[in-house]
Amino acid sequence: MCSPKFHGKLIIVGDLIREAIAHEVALKISEISYLPVRSYGIEQILHGPRVTLDKETSIIAFTSTSQDRQGSLIKYANAVGAELIEINDEWPQQQ
Repeated sequence: MCSPKFHGKLIIVGDLIREAIAHEVALKISEISYLPVRSYGIEQILHGPRVTLDKETSIIAFTSTSQDRQGSLIKYANAVGAELIEINDEWPQQQ
């Protein structure tokens, strides 16, 4: 079992209906860990707070493959060296 090690800042992001999930997950993590956690809708983070992302940031993103905005978040997170864990509705391809 893999246990991710979060960096200094933890941000939870969700698109569309998953924005509510992001807010609830951030609240629960904060309640049990006593650590500051921020949550945003994907459009909200892409229009401002993304400038705070850096290599000390861990992001958990709840997304849908039917939306294209997560691609912008993934590219930006990779460019600044932020750790990104994406949870989406896509099933792995069988090979």
